[in-house]
Amino acid sequence: MIAADFQTKAGCTKDWDPACSQTQMEKQGKFYSKKIKVPKGDWNFKVVLDGDWKTSYGASGKGYERDNVPLKLAADAELEFIFDPESHHIGLRPTQITTGDHEVKPEDRELIKAPYRQNAAQNNFYFVLTDRFNNGDTQNDRGDASAEQGDRAQHGFDPTSKAFYHGGDIKGIIQKLDYIQGLGTTAIWLTPSFKNKAVQGTGNDASAGYHGYWITDFTQIDPHLGTNQDMKDLIKAAHEKGMKVYFDIVTNHTADLIQLAGGNGSNGSTYVSQQEQPYKDVNGKEFRLEDYAGKDAREFPKLNKESFPYTPQRTNPAEKMTPDWLNDVTLYHNRGNSMFDDGGESVIMGDFFGLDDLMTEHPTVVDGMTKIYNEWVDYGLDGFRIDTVKHVDLAFWKQWTERVHQHAVEKGMGDFFMFGEAYNFSPEALSPFGRETHMDAVLDFAFQNNAVDFAKGGDTNKLKSLFYGDDWYTTTRSDAAVLPTFLGNHDMGRIGSLLQKSGDGAERLRRDQLAHALLYLTRGQPVVYYGDEQGFAGSGSDKDARQDMFATKVTDVHNEQLVNGDQFGTGDHFNSEAPVAKTITELAKLRKENKALVEGAQIERYATSGAGIYAFSRVNREEKQEYLVALNNATTTREVDLNALTPNAEFERVYISSIYGNEAPTSLTTDNEAKTHVTVPGLTAVVYKVKNGKQVTGSVSGGLNIVGQELKGDAPIMTTVGGNAWSETNFGWRKLGEKEWNYLGTDTGQDARIFHNVRDLEPGTVVEYRTVTVDGDNKETASHGWGVVGVDLAVDSRALSVSATTASATVPAAVVAGNFTKDLGCTGGQEGNWDPTCAAAELRDDSSGWKTAELTLKPGEYEYKIATGGSWDQSYGALSEGTRESDRGIPDGKNVKFQVTQDKQKVTFFYHPETHEFFNTAEHRVITLPGTMGGALECPANVEKSDEHGNWGPACLATMLTRTGAHTYGTRLPKVPTPGNYQVKVAYDRDWQESYGPDGRSDSNYLVTVAESGKVLSYKWDEQTKKLTWTTSDQGASLVEDVAMPTELEESVALEN
Repeated sequence: MIAADFQTKAGCTKDWDPACSQTQMEKQGKFYSKKIKVPKGDWNFKVVLDGDWKTSYGASGKGYERDNVPLKLAADAELEFIFDPESHHIGLRPTQITTGDHEVKPEDRELIKAPYRQNAAQNNFYFVLTDRFNNGDTQNDRGDASAEQGDRAQHGFDPTSKAFYHGGDIKGIIQKLDYIQGLGTTAIWLTPSFKNKAVQGTGNDASAGYHGYWITDFTQIDPHLGTNQDMKDLIKAAHEKGMKVYFDIVTNHTADLIQLAGGNGSNGSTYVSQQEQPYKDVNGKEFRLEDYAGKDAREFPKLNKESFPYTPQRTNPAEKMTPDWLNDVTLYHNRGNSMFDDGGESVIMGDFFGLDDLMTEHPTVVDGMTKIYNEWVDYGLDGFRIDTVKHVDLAFWKQWTERVHQHAVEKGMGDFFMFGEAYNFSPEALSPFGRETHMDAVLDFAFQNNAVDFAKGGDTNKLKSLFYGDDWYTTTRSDAAVLPTFLGNHDMGRIGSLLQKSGDGAERLRRDQLAHALLYLTRGQPVVYYGDEQGFAGSGSDKDARQDMFATKVTDVHNEQLVNGDQFGTGDHFNSEAPVAKTITELAKLRKENKALVEGAQIERYATSGAGIYAFSRVNREEKQEYLVALNNATTTREVDLNALTPNAEFERVYISSIYGNEAPTSLTTDNEAKTHVTVPGLTAVVYKVKNGKQVTGSVSGGLNIVGQELKGDAPIMTTVGGNAWSETNFGWRKLGEKEWNYLGTDTGQDARIFHNVRDLEPGTVVEYRTVTVDGDNKETASHGWGVVGVDLAVDSRALSVSATTASATVPAAVVAGNFTKDLGCTGGQEGNWDPTCAAAELRDDSSGWKTAELTLKPGEYEYKIATGGSWDQSYGALSEGTRESDRGIPDGKNVKFQVTQDKQKVTFFYHPETHEFFNTAEHRVITLPGTMGGALECPANVEKSDEHGNWGPACLATMLTRTGAHTYGTRLPKVPTPGNYQVKVAYDRDWQESYGPDGRSDSNYLVTVAESGKVLSYKWDEQTKKLTWTTSDQGASLVEDVAMPTELEESVALEN
């Protein structure tokens, strides 16, 4: 029975009636269902059994088990309510949605659009630290004329020290524009150029502001670098050569001119949180600052020096900030140094190593920074690189970027491009700055991290995982294709330094060149850090990565090695024939001549679990001609069979790392299934282009696979689009019953996916989704789906199959397909075996993100794969006959073998739709890590032996380990909770019958210390030694560092049987 507050609208005499025949559910196979016309509005409902309130159910597993289920409709709708009496799960289906109808309607064509691209986002950047590049005017080496006679503590100039000004300037860059252009550069990015406090610190701790991040005057070029007119001259000269100029800018901090007194007595060296000491207005009323972010001046509290936990005061009243409003100390956060606790308030409100942190929530700061940078836009700059964006509140960025963007448009500079710096390796954490503001992009730290790992010879599957995350950036005005990508920088160090342990000089050089090939051949805008083209390596990060291009006077640098082992020396470094410079020039020329390598879609073709070949195709949507790119990070030649996108085609080689010869074939051919054989020499990149202008062809199948699942946050809207062909899938959404579709964005290739921000939609809102896919044959197919905000009302495909409107139209999203499915009652495929459409072998959603299927099999030797979308166009197997799950998930891979020894043996299959890993319990047992992190990982509460918070549940698959070796298992948990101590142990078979803590004991737990939030925990379980270890890393990082080892507790707090 459906009991609800809309029952009287359905013909019942009262609402919440547990016995009304008008809402009585009827048996349909194993399910119960009822179609009810529900009016527009906000409603609540439950399922009630036996005509009374003794037994009732809400939505399972998501917080509504005991409560009413919310339902919000934008228009009247007929809904089918579906109840599973075994699991007690409730499903919801709008009857007007037919999931199997793929006909494109006239209104659908409004959704067909090109993936987002930006005309100004096709650059090859050259990132210059101005002071270290070239000295074009020795008269400005000491900055202001008044400081000319002083010592370095006053003017900051000491070319013999890494920590002081060396003399490079804007005129020096102008003199070397031909050199920069010769590298194929199309955009120059300058470090911050505004006037800085010349020197901060005293004695051995003193250093100069040569890097540009200690600003005192936001209106004037630093006199060490030149004048405002010099900057205008540079912009003009660069534009005349067809190059753009980008400013590196700062909005959230200034030089350290404010002293913090009082408070906790630390003089600002320690952070004081709002919880410890809230802000106070001039009347002493406490408030939280984030509550006023984005408000106008009339609403913002009035402040004075007593409003802060510390008392702010200027250390030297003679040192003035420009513009003058920056001299008001109440426009700064004044809470002490940041703790750099990702997710914590000090990241936004703390001083950056003592630099005075502006209160960017304050409307005066928003207005002031807008005026400052609008005036610099007027200089004719082409864009901004924005420093430390994750240390500023999002409300500031929403206002500031929109205003600057609008000003640029009004000045006729609609292509003005802004990209931010947020040090994080996770696309999920980086993408909001582009998704929710008018920033055009962010620096791709995730690429940098994985590219370095690749260049060192790491697992090429990590690149596949990296680019799978590109969908986080796909919106109507952002795309991963426009992300600036890089290999190293002035903070973390140079690529040459990061490769210092990767072989001898000759090998390091080849790995450096391979890294640059990856940089230029993959999606994004490549950024070359000045000096990398000359083979600079340096001795580390920060000032050890900021060598002079002109003849240096730093004696330590004279003896440094270049990446190839040669000595740095005493001369200048503007050699266009340097090995890395030649590689960069060749790659830039290749991009210029082949548009697909600049803005074309990138479609994954091959990756492996170790060093070896990484391959992908690039296709420009207008030309539709395929480029097949393959890079080998192993030291020896590797060969592989793979699928290209163009069948029955000839390809010609258009690029190879030519400095090392022509060992790869000069041409390739594909068969009628587009299969080809690729050979790539060690540490080499090759590019093949289809001959004779032949275009990609081929059809795809599949569509949306969302049928009532929960929507929350940035909700993933996924498809089963498959087939070995190029395609574009366009996404739209609307509230159920609305007429107009809202365009979400366009994704390319298989498994098309987009993320929909549903934070502004109320719980219970039913949302429709529509996709239109256009394939290589220009065939258009549509698909339809729906989700529900905040509550899981997913419909089992077996229930869908009994609905008249969708009969014979719905196919499972993923199935176990093998040589045993005939015995399950399957009828398709090969006489029932290898059936990609069989509902009896369907893998169904688990709340952890895994899909599962429990099948009963008789004894025998079996083989299987995973088929998706109801066909073999997209299936997943193994890389070889290896046993590791990390070798699984290979498109069109090999069959996986297993053995069943008992009669009517229940075998559970597991498949992850994002990583495509899979295994079953006949291959190895299920191993999980129950503990006190369960709630943070969204493990269900009060079910499967978990507690009321979702902790200590051995059946929760969110912590499931997969096999990584003969006797080792591992997992990476990205949703690390807040800092603190947590307990965990190893459990087998989703139960407590067999579990392990330290020393292999079942009566104790491991202690895991989380030092900061926003990290990833990577666990490794050795089944032989019965030892669990773990490491921590930034989100998306491929490099990890050891943390605390297991610690025994006195007693177990795990739930026992």
